[in-house]
Amino acid sequence: REGAGKLADLGEATDTRRRQTMRPHVLSLVLLCAALRSPAPRRAFGRGAGAPLRTRCSAARTAVRAFGPGGTPAPLRTRCSAACVAVRASDGEASLRAANLPTEVWQPPSREQQFERLTSEEFDLLVVGGGATGAGVAMDAASRGLRVALVEGSDYMSGTSSKSTKLIHGGLRYLAQAFQRKIPPRSLLDVFLNLRFDPEYLRIVAADMSERAWMIQSAPFMAKALPMMVPLYRWWEVPLFWVVGNMYDLIAGAGRGVPPSSIVSVEEARFQVPSLRSVDPDGNNLVGGLVVYDGQQNDARMGVHIILTAIQQGAACVNYASIES
Repeated sequence: REGAGKLADLGEATDTRRRQTMRPHVLSLVLLCAALRSPAPRRAFGRGAGAPLRTRCSAARTAVRAFGPGGTPAPLRTRCSAACVAVRASDGEASLRAANLPTEVWQPPSREQQFERLTSEEFDLLVVGGGATGAGVAMDAASRGLRVALVEGSDYMSGTSSKSTKLIHGGLRYLAQAFQRKIPPRSLLDVFLNLRFDPEYLRIVAADMSERAWMIQSAPFMAKALPMMVPLYRWWEVPLFWVVGNMYDLIAGAGRGVPPSSIVSVEEARFQVPSLRSVDPDGNNLVGGLVVYDGQQNDARMGVHIILTAIQQGAACVNYASIES
Protein backbone atom coordinates (compact mmCIF):
# COMPACT_ATOMS: atom_id res chain seq x y z
CA ARG A 1 0.00 0.00 0.00
CA GLU A 2 2.79 2.36 0.85
CA GLY A 3 4.45 1.56 -2.48
CA ALA A 4 1.22 2.23 -4.38
CA GLY A 5 0.82 5.53 -2.58
CA LYS A 6 4.31 6.57 -3.56
CA LEU A 7 3.58 5.73 -7.19
CA ALA A 8 0.47 7.93 -7.04
CA ASP A 9 2.44 10.79 -5.50
CA LEU A 10 5.07 10.53 -8.19
CA GLY A 11 2.36 10.46 -10.87
CA GLU A 12 0.76 13.65 -9.62
CA ALA A 13 4.04 15.57 -9.49
CA THR A 14 4.52 18.20 -12.14
CA ASP A 15 8.18 18.84 -11.69
CA THR A 16 10.12 18.14 -14.91
CA ARG A 17 12.99 16.37 -13.19
CA ARG A 18 10.65 14.09 -11.29
CA ARG A 19 8.74 13.28 -14.47
CA GLN A 20 11.94 12.28 -16.20
CA THR A 21 12.87 10.11 -13.24
CA MET A 22 9.46 8.42 -13.28
CA ARG A 23 9.48 7.41 -16.95
CA PRO A 24 11.87 4.43 -16.62
CA HIS A 25 9.93 3.15 -13.60
CA VAL A 26 6.65 3.32 -15.49
CA LEU A 27 8.23 1.62 -18.50
CA SER A 28 9.62 -1.13 -16.27
CA LEU A 29 6.19 -1.68 -14.73
CA VAL A 30 4.55 -1.89 -18.16
CA LEU A 31 7.18 -4.35 -19.43
CA LEU A 32 6.82 -6.42 -16.27
CA CYS A 33 3.04 -6.69 -16.65
CA ALA A 34 3.40 -7.55 -20.34
CA ALA A 35 5.84 -10.33 -19.50
CA LEU A 36 3.40 -11.77 -16.98
CA ARG A 37 0.48 -12.03 -19.38
CA SER A 38 1.09 -15.73 -20.06
CA PRO A 39 -0.87 -18.18 -17.87
CA ALA A 40 1.05 -19.07 -14.75
CA PRO A 41 0.12 -20.58 -11.39
CA ARG A 42 -0.39 -18.12 -8.56
CA ARG A 43 2.01 -18.36 -5.68
CA ALA A 44 0.84 -18.16 -2.09
CA PHE A 45 3.20 -16.44 0.31
CA GLY A 46 3.65 -17.44 3.93
CA ARG A 47 2.24 -15.74 6.98
CA GLY A 48 3.97 -13.91 9.76
CA ALA A 49 5.98 -10.74 10.09
CA GLY A 50 6.91 -9.07 6.89
CA ALA A 51 4.49 -11.12 4.76
CA PRO A 52 3.89 -9.42 1.39
CA LEU A 53 0.56 -8.05 0.27
CA ARG A 54 -0.97 -10.53 -2.21
CA THR A 55 -2.93 -9.23 -5.14
CA ARG A 56 -4.41 -11.12 -8.07
CA CYS A 57 -3.75 -9.25 -11.24
CA SER A 58 -6.49 -11.10 -13.13
CA ALA A 59 -9.04 -9.29 -10.98
CA ALA A 60 -7.16 -6.05 -10.46
CA ARG A 61 -6.53 -3.06 -12.68
CA THR A 62 -3.50 -1.03 -11.83
CA ALA A 63 -3.59 2.57 -12.97
CA VAL A 64 -0.31 4.44 -13.22
CA ARG A 65 0.46 7.87 -14.54
CA ALA A 66 2.50 8.24 -17.71
CA PHE A 67 3.52 11.64 -18.96
CA GLY A 68 2.93 12.45 -22.62
CA PRO A 69 4.24 15.21 -24.87
CA GLY A 70 4.23 18.65 -23.39
CA GLY A 71 4.09 17.37 -19.84
CA THR A 72 0.38 16.52 -19.96
CA PRO A 73 -0.31 13.51 -17.76
CA ALA A 74 -2.08 10.68 -19.56
CA PRO A 75 -3.47 7.63 -17.73
CA LEU A 76 -2.00 4.28 -18.69
CA ARG A 77 -3.85 1.15 -17.58
CA THR A 78 -2.07 -2.14 -17.45
CA ARG A 79 -3.72 -5.48 -16.75
CA CYS A 80 -2.02 -8.66 -15.67
CA SER A 81 -4.26 -11.62 -16.40
CA ALA A 82 -2.33 -14.57 -15.05
CA ALA A 83 0.23 -13.44 -12.53
CA CYS A 84 0.40 -12.60 -8.86
CA VAL A 85 2.17 -9.38 -7.93
CA ALA A 86 3.34 -8.96 -4.39
CA VAL A 87 4.14 -5.58 -2.90
CA ARG A 88 6.45 -5.72 0.12
CA ALA A 89 7.18 -2.65 2.20
CA SER A 90 10.50 -2.67 4.02
CA ASP A 91 12.59 0.16 5.46
CA GLY A 92 10.25 2.72 3.95
CA GLU A 93 10.94 1.59 0.39
CA ALA A 94 8.46 -0.35 -1.77
CA SER A 95 9.63 -3.13 -4.00
CA LEU A 96 7.62 -4.86 -6.71
CA ARG A 97 7.96 -8.61 -7.01
CA ALA A 98 6.51 -11.03 -9.50
CA ALA A 99 6.04 -14.54 -8.22
CA ASN A 100 5.51 -17.60 -10.43
CA LEU A 101 5.07 -21.05 -8.99
CA PRO A 102 7.73 -23.37 -10.44
CA THR A 103 6.34 -26.37 -12.30
CA GLU A 104 7.78 -29.85 -12.42
CA VAL A 105 9.64 -30.62 -15.64
CA TRP A 106 9.64 -34.24 -16.77
CA GLN A 107 12.95 -35.56 -18.02
CA PRO A 108 13.08 -38.75 -20.12
CA PRO A 109 15.23 -41.55 -18.69
CA SER A 110 18.65 -42.15 -20.15
CA ARG A 111 19.39 -44.79 -22.75
CA GLU A 112 21.25 -46.85 -20.16
CA GLN A 113 18.23 -46.81 -17.88
CA GLN A 114 16.00 -47.96 -20.74
CA PHE A 115 18.35 -50.86 -21.57
CA GLU A 116 18.48 -51.80 -17.90
CA ARG A 117 14.70 -52.04 -17.82
CA LEU A 118 14.68 -54.34 -20.85
CA THR A 119 17.01 -56.81 -19.12
CA SER A 120 15.57 -56.63 -15.61
CA GLU A 121 11.79 -56.29 -16.04
CA GLU A 122 9.01 -58.39 -17.47
CA PHE A 123 6.62 -56.84 -19.98
CA ASP A 124 3.11 -57.57 -21.16
CA LEU A 125 3.73 -56.38 -24.72
CA LEU A 126 6.78 -56.14 -26.98
CA VAL A 127 6.47 -53.75 -29.92
CA VAL A 128 8.98 -54.34 -32.73
CA GLY A 129 9.47 -51.17 -34.78
CA GLY A 130 9.49 -47.52 -33.78
CA GLY A 131 7.58 -46.05 -36.69
CA ALA A 132 4.22 -44.32 -36.60
CA THR A 133 2.30 -47.56 -36.03
CA GLY A 134 4.66 -48.95 -33.41
CA ALA A 135 4.82 -45.64 -31.53
CA GLY A 136 1.04 -45.35 -31.51
CA VAL A 137 0.60 -48.93 -30.26
CA ALA A 138 3.16 -48.42 -27.51
CA MET A 139 1.61 -45.16 -26.32
CA ASP A 140 -1.93 -46.56 -26.39
CA ALA A 141 -0.98 -49.74 -24.52
CA ALA A 142 1.13 -47.91 -21.93
CA SER A 143 -1.65 -45.40 -21.27
CA ARG A 144 -3.99 -48.36 -20.55
CA GLY A 145 -1.70 -49.66 -17.83
CA LEU A 146 0.17 -52.40 -19.72
CA ARG A 147 3.90 -52.90 -19.28
CA VAL A 148 5.25 -52.13 -22.73
CA ALA A 149 8.67 -52.44 -24.36
CA LEU A 150 9.49 -51.03 -27.81
CA VAL A 151 12.58 -51.88 -29.85
CA GLU A 152 13.62 -50.11 -33.06
CA GLY A 153 16.52 -51.37 -35.20
CA SER A 154 17.30 -47.92 -36.62
CA ASP A 155 16.20 -44.45 -35.56
CA TYR A 156 12.63 -43.58 -34.69
CA MET A 157 10.54 -42.60 -37.74
CA SER A 158 13.49 -43.20 -40.08
CA GLY A 159 11.48 -45.25 -42.58
CA THR A 160 8.23 -44.49 -44.37
CA SER A 161 6.85 -42.72 -41.29
CA SER A 162 8.95 -39.67 -42.18
CA LYS A 163 8.42 -39.94 -45.94
CA SER A 164 4.73 -39.03 -46.03
CA THR A 165 3.09 -36.03 -47.70
CA LYS A 166 2.93 -34.46 -44.22
CA LEU A 167 -0.62 -33.29 -44.99
CA ILE A 168 -3.47 -33.19 -42.48
CA HIS A 169 -6.28 -32.89 -45.00
CA GLY A 170 -9.99 -32.87 -44.40
CA GLY A 171 -10.72 -34.53 -47.73
CA LEU A 172 -11.84 -32.10 -50.42
CA ARG A 173 -12.07 -35.03 -52.83
CA TYR A 174 -14.30 -36.93 -50.40
CA LEU A 175 -16.59 -33.92 -50.28
CA ALA A 176 -16.91 -33.98 -54.08
CA GLN A 177 -17.56 -37.74 -54.06
CA ALA A 178 -20.44 -37.23 -51.65
CA PHE A 179 -22.36 -35.44 -54.44
CA GLN A 180 -20.78 -36.73 -57.66
CA ARG A 181 -20.47 -40.25 -59.07
CA LYS A 182 -17.72 -39.16 -61.43
CA ILE A 183 -15.03 -36.56 -60.74
CA PRO A 184 -13.87 -34.26 -62.07
CA PRO A 185 -16.88 -33.17 -64.17
CA ARG A 186 -15.99 -32.15 -67.71
CA SER A 187 -19.02 -29.94 -68.27
CA LEU A 188 -21.95 -28.41 -66.46
CA LEU A 189 -24.10 -31.19 -67.87
CA ASP A 190 -21.84 -33.78 -66.21
CA VAL A 191 -22.48 -32.10 -62.87
CA PHE A 192 -26.23 -32.69 -63.15
CA LEU A 193 -26.02 -36.15 -64.74
CA ASN A 194 -23.71 -37.48 -61.99
CA LEU A 195 -25.55 -36.01 -59.01
CA ARG A 196 -25.90 -38.26 -55.97
CA PHE A 197 -25.80 -38.02 -52.18
CA ASP A 198 -23.69 -40.32 -50.03
CA PRO A 199 -23.62 -39.18 -46.37
CA GLU A 200 -20.81 -41.61 -45.55
CA TYR A 201 -18.32 -39.37 -47.35
CA LEU A 202 -19.55 -36.37 -45.37
CA ARG A 203 -18.95 -38.25 -42.14
CA ILE A 204 -15.42 -39.02 -43.26
CA VAL A 205 -14.81 -35.34 -44.06
CA ALA A 206 -16.22 -34.22 -40.69
CA ALA A 207 -14.05 -36.72 -38.78
CA ASP A 208 -10.92 -35.73 -40.71
CA MET A 209 -11.53 -32.03 -40.13
CA SER A 210 -12.08 -32.57 -36.43
CA GLU A 211 -8.75 -34.38 -36.23
CA ARG A 212 -7.09 -31.67 -38.31
CA ALA A 213 -8.32 -28.90 -36.02
CA TRP A 214 -7.26 -30.83 -32.92
CA MET A 215 -3.73 -31.39 -34.24
CA ILE A 216 -3.22 -27.78 -35.32
CA GLN A 217 -4.58 -26.29 -32.11
CA SER A 218 -2.95 -28.73 -29.69
CA ALA A 219 0.46 -28.91 -31.36
CA PRO A 220 1.07 -25.61 -33.21
CA PHE A 221 4.82 -26.11 -32.84
CA MET A 222 4.72 -28.97 -35.36
CA ALA A 223 1.45 -28.46 -37.27
CA LYS A 224 0.24 -25.46 -39.24
CA ALA A 225 -2.29 -24.33 -41.82
CA LEU A 226 -1.30 -24.87 -45.46
CA PRO A 227 -2.99 -22.95 -48.33
CA MET A 228 -3.66 -24.80 -51.58
CA MET A 229 -5.00 -23.42 -54.85
CA VAL A 230 -7.31 -25.19 -57.30
CA PRO A 231 -7.10 -23.46 -60.72
CA LEU A 232 -10.45 -22.85 -62.44
CA TYR A 233 -10.65 -22.86 -66.25
CA ARG A 234 -14.42 -22.86 -66.91
CA TRP A 235 -16.87 -20.13 -66.00
CA TRP A 236 -19.28 -22.51 -64.24
CA GLU A 237 -16.49 -23.77 -62.00
CA VAL A 238 -16.32 -20.42 -60.21
CA PRO A 239 -19.79 -20.58 -58.58
CA LEU A 240 -19.56 -24.35 -58.18
CA PHE A 241 -16.27 -24.27 -56.32
CA TRP A 242 -17.40 -21.27 -54.31
CA VAL A 243 -20.17 -23.50 -52.96
CA VAL A 244 -17.69 -26.34 -52.42
CA GLY A 245 -15.28 -24.12 -50.47
CA ASN A 246 -18.00 -22.71 -48.24
CA MET A 247 -19.41 -26.17 -47.61
CA TYR A 248 -15.90 -27.34 -46.72
CA ASP A 249 -15.65 -24.58 -44.11
CA LEU A 250 -19.19 -25.19 -42.86
CA ILE A 251 -18.50 -28.86 -42.14
CA ALA A 252 -15.27 -27.92 -40.34
CA GLY A 253 -17.14 -25.48 -38.11
CA ALA A 254 -15.95 -22.39 -36.27
CA GLY A 255 -13.06 -24.24 -34.59
CA ARG A 256 -11.54 -25.46 -37.86
CA GLY A 257 -8.09 -24.11 -36.98
CA VAL A 258 -7.41 -22.75 -40.50
CA PRO A 259 -8.49 -19.63 -42.43
CA PRO A 260 -11.67 -19.80 -44.54
CA SER A 261 -11.69 -20.72 -48.23
CA SER A 262 -11.94 -18.04 -50.90
CA ILE A 263 -12.18 -17.46 -54.66
CA VAL A 264 -9.34 -15.38 -56.12
CA SER A 265 -9.15 -13.55 -59.43
CA VAL A 266 -6.98 -14.47 -62.40
CA GLU A 267 -4.44 -11.77 -61.51
CA GLU A 268 -4.21 -12.94 -57.90
CA ALA A 269 -3.90 -16.58 -58.96
CA ARG A 270 -1.03 -15.76 -61.33
CA PHE A 271 0.64 -13.61 -58.70
CA GLN A 272 0.47 -16.35 -56.06
CA VAL A 273 1.49 -19.15 -58.46
CA PRO A 274 3.55 -17.70 -61.34
CA SER A 275 3.99 -21.13 -62.93
CA LEU A 276 0.23 -21.63 -63.26
CA ARG A 277 -0.86 -22.39 -66.82
CA SER A 278 -2.99 -19.73 -68.45
CA VAL A 279 -4.69 -22.29 -70.72
CA ASP A 280 -5.63 -25.88 -69.86
CA PRO A 281 -5.15 -28.84 -72.29
CA ASP A 282 -8.72 -28.38 -73.55
CA GLY A 283 -8.01 -24.78 -74.58
CA ASN A 284 -9.94 -23.10 -71.74
CA ASN A 285 -8.51 -19.90 -70.31
CA LEU A 286 -7.83 -19.43 -66.61
CA VAL A 287 -10.79 -17.68 -64.95
CA GLY A 288 -9.74 -17.77 -61.28
CA GLY A 289 -8.81 -20.07 -58.46
CA LEU A 290 -10.16 -21.61 -55.28
CA VAL A 291 -7.90 -21.26 -52.25
CA VAL A 292 -8.59 -23.83 -49.54
CA TYR A 293 -6.63 -24.49 -46.37
CA ASP A 294 -5.60 -27.82 -44.96
CA GLY A 295 -2.96 -28.75 -42.41
CA GLN A 296 0.68 -29.76 -42.60
CA GLN A 297 2.68 -31.45 -39.88
CA ASN A 298 6.24 -32.47 -39.14
CA ASP A 299 5.63 -36.23 -39.23
CA ALA A 300 9.01 -37.26 -37.80
CA ARG A 301 8.69 -34.82 -34.91
CA MET A 302 5.14 -36.01 -34.28
CA GLY A 303 6.39 -39.60 -34.09
CA VAL A 304 9.15 -38.75 -31.63
CA HIS A 305 6.59 -36.81 -29.58
CA ILE A 306 4.43 -39.96 -29.40
CA ILE A 307 7.46 -42.06 -28.41
CA LEU A 308 8.25 -39.65 -25.57
CA THR A 309 4.63 -39.75 -24.45
CA ALA A 310 4.79 -43.56 -24.36
CA ILE A 311 7.97 -43.37 -22.25
CA GLN A 312 6.29 -40.89 -19.93
CA GLN A 313 3.43 -43.38 -19.53
CA GLY A 314 5.89 -46.05 -18.41
CA ALA A 315 7.01 -47.76 -21.63
CA ALA A 316 10.63 -48.77 -22.18
CA CYS A 317 11.67 -47.64 -25.68
CA VAL A 318 15.11 -48.21 -27.23
CA ASN A 319 16.30 -47.42 -30.75
CA TYR A 320 19.29 -48.84 -32.65
CA ALA A 321 18.63 -52.18 -31.01
CA SER A 322 17.77 -55.25 -33.08
CA ILE A 323 16.15 -58.46 -31.90
CA GLU A 324 18.37 -61.53 -32.42
CA SER A 325 16.23 -64.21 -30.80
